Amino acid sequence: VEVDNKIEWQTKGCSLKAEFPLTVSNLNATYNLGLGTIERGNNHEKKYEVPSHEWFDLTDISGNYGVSILEDCKYGSDKPSDNVIRLTLLYSPNTDDRNDFTEQCWQDWGKHEFKYAIYGHKSNWADGETSWQGRKLNQPLAVFEAPIHKGKAGKSCSFASVNTNQVEILAIKKAEREDVVIVRVKELLGKPASNVQLLIGNGIISAYEVNGQEFKIADAVVKDSKLTFDIGTYGIRTFALKLKSTRQKIAKPDYEFVKLDYNADVISSDKNKADGKMAQDCSYAAELMPCVITSESVEFTTSPKADGQNNVVVCKGQEIKLPKGKYNRLYILAAADEDTKDVFKIGSQETFMGVQSWTGFVGQWYNRVFNEVFPEVSYEGRFTLKAIDAPFIKRDTIAWFGKHRHTQTANDAYRFTYMFKYALDIPAGAKSVVLPANDKIKIFAMTVAKNQNDATKPACLLYDDFKDKKQLKIKNSK
Repeated sequence: VEVDNKIEWQTKGCSLKAEFPLTVSNLNATYNLGLGTIERGNNHEKKYEVPSHEWFDLTDISGNYGVSILEDCKYGSDKPSDNVIRLTLLYSPNTDDRNDFTEQCWQDWGKHEFKYAIYGHKSNWADGETSWQGRKLNQPLAVFEAPIHKGKAGKSCSFASVNTNQVEILAIKKAEREDVVIVRVKELLGKPASNVQLLIGNGIISAYEVNGQEFKIADAVVKDSKLTFDIGTYGIRTFALKLKSTRQKIAKPDYEFVKLDYNADVISSDKNKADGKMAQDCSYAAELMPCVITSESVEFTTSPKADGQNNVVVCKGQEIKLPKGKYNRLYILAAADEDTKDVFKIGSQETFMGVQSWTGFVGQWYNRVFNEVFPEVSYEGRFTLKAIDAPFIKRDTIAWFGKHRHTQTANDAYRFTYMFKYALDIPAGAKSVVLPANDKIKIFAMTVAKNQNDATKPACLLYDDFKDKKQLKIKNSK
């Protein structure tokens, strides 16, 4: 049973809990820690709330039946008695009698949307596969829509699979230094597993075990194109895999870079931070920027980064010639001084397109805004809740981001910078693109491509939708 919750919370000195009085009874409950589990007893004065991740469980002392509480973002719970468990949903502590941390009385103020679930099972949580139920709640299947094709991979295919539900694939990624794939696995049930078999794609050629830095620590066994291994109680193992070639290959886009005449400098080196200027007297950090940026199989060559060189096209209505060829898509690597929209024209086709800000937050949920802190005011009066802003989320495709930007004199830490990938259809016979007369828009690179892989689209939202959300009125901030 899944329970969806939508709550607007503006209450001080109060905790909100979901209570589950059950017919099962046991002094101890089991709490998932992500990389293992722990059993804990009932509450006492020094342990009145305990942590868990994705689920906790109360199985009857007989071992015949149990109930798991699954959650997607709430990590605290308590157990007042043998047959009652509670999930903490919201908490705003009372700090009125304290001289410090007074702002925490507004903790959790705002709107909340979350879900939890009640899952009944036979036997214990391990036999009931509670861990997989928690995963399903937190990682529901995502559906995509693709054009009609011949289905060369067959009626069904799997990117990766394991021959037992006792072992979970935690991560799959490209290796940092070698042309191999890194796979991390975890044992779920708290007991050793033998002869585990893992298959990826068309099969595995060779494998070795690595540590957290992806350095080899031991050989690994590949049998019948599958990785075969044993794993201990709640064990974690990481392997580097060399894969066989796929039977059905997806053609990479046939592309060509567009020649640009750069007319401004927005990138600066670490030694000369005043060299470039994007907006707000800040610039992109050259030391972070690669020579080639790849976004969803589309490549862009980045512009010159040396001091004194122009490296961006400021849009002033220029007409840019497109390379000859049967290209169907124009990809633009761009950013703007601030969020803006304008018209791009390819041939006779005009597209009104937004370009996102080069820095700042790309999303935020009901941010609490406090009055400014004045040193001459007593600590109790420094923090007063002024507003709870409306949430927002921006959806432009981030092709690259930098972890800091440059001011004219220093590294501006944790002020992220971005470049975004935009795509426009190229009509038949079009020979050029006309840029908008909008100097807020900066273009770093363009690539034309014949790309058949852009047709697959998500058929559902892949992340939150904050449409029509509004700023909250504060009822009582005193």
